[in-house]
Amino acid sequence: MYQITKARANISPSFLLPIGLFLASLAVYIYTLAPGMLRGDSGEFQYAMVTLEPPHAPGYPLYTLLGWLWLHLIPLGTLAYRANLLSAFFGALTVSLICLITMRMTRRPLASLAGALYLALSYVFWSQSVITEVYTFNAFFLALLIYLLLLWGERTQLERENHRLLYAIALLYGLSLAHHRLMLLVFPALLLFIWQVNRQILLDRGLLLRLGAFLTLGSSIYLYIPLRVLFRRGALSKALFSKVLGGGFLSSFLGLRSDPLRLIFWLPQEQFGYLGLLLGGIGVYALLRHKRTHPLGFFLLIIYCTTLLFSLFYRAWDIQVFLTPAFLTLALWIGLGVAFVAAFLPRYLRFGLEATVVLSALLLLWGNYPRLTAYTARVDGGIEAEAREVLNYPLEEGAILKADWVMATALQYLQRVEGLRADIRVSGIALKDKRDYERLLTILDSDQPVYFSLFGELNITRLPFGYLLEPIDGRFLRVTKGESSPVMVEKRIEERVSLWGYEEREDGFAIYWMVEGGLERDHITYLHAFDLDQEALWQEDKEATGEAVYIYPTSHWQEGDIVQDIFPSIPPDTAYLRAGLYHLEGEEITPLGQATVFMVRGADPKEISHPLAIELGDALLLGYDLVFERERCELLLYWGAMQPMDGDYNVFIHLLDEGGDILAQGDSQPLGGLYPTSLWRPGDVAPDRHSLPSPPGLAEIRVGLYDWRTGERLSRHDSGQDYVVIEIHD
Repeated sequence: MYQITKARANISPSFLLPIGLFLASLAVYIYTLAPGMLRGDSGEFQYAMVTLEPPHAPGYPLYTLLGWLWLHLIPLGTLAYRANLLSAFFGALTVSLICLITMRMTRRPLASLAGALYLALSYVFWSQSVITEVYTFNAFFLALLIYLLLLWGERTQLERENHRLLYAIALLYGLSLAHHRLMLLVFPALLLFIWQVNRQILLDRGLLLRLGAFLTLGSSIYLYIPLRVLFRRGALSKALFSKVLGGGFLSSFLGLRSDPLRLIFWLPQEQFGYLGLLLGGIGVYALLRHKRTHPLGFFLLIIYCTTLLFSLFYRAWDIQVFLTPAFLTLALWIGLGVAFVAAFLPRYLRFGLEATVVLSALLLLWGNYPRLTAYTARVDGGIEAEAREVLNYPLEEGAILKADWVMATALQYLQRVEGLRADIRVSGIALKDKRDYERLLTILDSDQPVYFSLFGELNITRLPFGYLLEPIDGRFLRVTKGESSPVMVEKRIEERVSLWGYEEREDGFAIYWMVEGGLERDHITYLHAFDLDQEALWQEDKEATGEAVYIYPTSHWQEGDIVQDIFPSIPPDTAYLRAGLYHLEGEEITPLGQATVFMVRGADPKEISHPLAIELGDALLLGYDLVFERERCELLLYWGAMQPMDGDYNVFIHLLDEGGDILAQGDSQPLGGLYPTSLWRPGDVAPDRHSLPSPPGLAEIRVGLYDWRTGERLSRHDSGQDYVVIEIHD
């Protein structure tokens, strides 16, 4: 049977310290509370509370409904401020519950205060208590569940339990599942706790059915999401997959994270310090050293381990917030560890130990307060001012405004709460929703004004051929239908994709892809710039998915499409550009076909010191520059093409004496292989630099082109010779 102490059930816990701690924690959180509208998930939750629209997966129906009720019951500040205040309320309530649980187990107020303060002032928990977020509400559920399990264990020990408290636990657990899926990690610990306290419960089929009914009743709040979707006439199957089941997040489990040590040790150490970790370890030992405390000891240990294991495989950028349940259990262990050590000390030293630990917890206030003020400024980030500026701009009535989801949420919030420019149709960009792309084309074809907001992280750089982006005061991009005049390239990258052409424009450098077959993967498209000497100048590799490609990644390209990729303006001394596609899987790069190189700015023919204009097959030797210095022969050939060439040829250079014997020679691809002859186009003036030794007795230099596969040389049209003589000038 489960027990903490033999006399514990006869002692009524004091609520004065937990109540005082609740008020003090709430005061700290309110003092550092974010003042209004927020970015990211917090802004989405604020909007959800106002509109009752389910936010991102897994939908958070309980949080949304409770938030809506909270906004209408608490007459303090703006609606956004009230939403932030809800997190502070549950954060303070969780802290007081941690204190209450520890006091019930140890009857040592200062030790209980120490553990609770460590949680209250730890950076992650504090940061989630001052913004609209779901994690303090989830922590409240976990703390309340622990407290009720503690009560149930005591009553079961004294044979006073008639299962009503167990029904309450099942209902509470169901409600917690309707809030956050992290509570699924508690289920194994919950079963083990019940088994260790009274295993007969898990063998009573009728009781299990009743408990399941209460659990189902609590989690049935999830029905709100499909009912809301049906009310809005949305796609029920999509809502169930994306909102309820969280299908879009399954791709976040891609194997072990690259920073396991950070999660296992450094993040907990950052929250509680080395002293907190030491005391927490002692608390674990204190619970597991006696069989009577095994149920709670293993319950907390399993929660800590399952939360940590989940986080080790979940690729979220803000992974620290998912460790909140682990931090909560660690705070309990700290309080229990202090009480355990104090029990072995003389009475006059106990107070000193406990007071020292309380003081060390309070020192977190000094260290974390500057970080918290910087954090709230970052999540605020002036989003409200930016959103107001967008809506105050004189866009046409009924205009369609596309924005990144952060800005779109803020705009929709102001439209709903304050009625600002309610005539504008604001929508966020669904990053990989092809239907959104098709809807955009339909809208453009109907001549409705369409804008992209440049506030936030939106960076539109991919559109279909025939549409242009017009910058508006640095605030918006207007999408219009218009004529383009690309320079044709027509070079095949792979059997399904060709580089059709390019165009230098005011808004950047556009390349056009001709799609001749569907691509299964999302590929990165890239553009690399080189000068006339083949030196790399600049490169831009465009993400395979995201705002930059405006929900039209390569996996959505269809046969017959001409897609324009808009890159930043290229450097003014760019001569050649290399364009291609590749797929990135982890650190492994898989090119799609063969990249192509094209010339955008050739050499000036007027600067050729020795013009020639001699045809070698379809190639054209426009002239050369020749310089002898330091026993070297520096030869610069200028190549062009009469028409596109059908293969890749090498350049040969022979240095001969008066008898026609070869003294030295060079053999290479033109332009160092950067710009092979199969890519040459009429109008190119491509300088090809060669450096050779200048041997004594040099009388003549011959150059030409040959097929490296067969050795066959290209012949001159004027004389039939297969070489050109370069005159040596004194």
